[in-house]
Amino acid sequence: MITKTSCKDSGFTLIELLAAFAIVLSALVALFVGIQFAERQIYKNYHNRQAMLIASGELEYQYYRKVIYGNFSVDNSGFGDSIILDDSKRFRVNANISRRFQSKLSEDNFALPQTTVTVEVSWREPAEDNKTRTVRLIEDYYDSRP
Repeated sequence: MITKTSCKDSGFTLIELLAAFAIVLSALVALFVGIQFAERQIYKNYHNRQAMLIASGELEYQYYRKVIYGNFSVDNSGFGDSIILDDSKRFRVNANISRRFQSKLSEDNFALPQTTVTVEVSWREPAEDNKTRTVRLIEDYYDSRP
């Protein structure tokens, strides 16, 4: 006579339960790492955007000085030499602005007086272990001869 053995296949074994737990745990860790990376990237992009806007504003100020007063402001203009790039609860980021002026004649057939203005904003990025970051904008201004 053949006896029928009862076997229950409807429940989870301990190994299946541990495997499912490991899969869910690894998914949560990957999600957490992704959120941390995205948050750091957001702060870096914000600081970079702020620095570009400040450098652009400084170039606009120099253009204004040239049009209104006839010369560039070599000393502390517009923003000064040091500014606050970010003053949030998490970070306080200070930045330095430097300006360089180079005058020469243009290298085309007209040989117009040309002034190249370089504005550089540099700061230490807390989201990258205080690595120094720099934004540099360069603008050429030409004077037409009467």
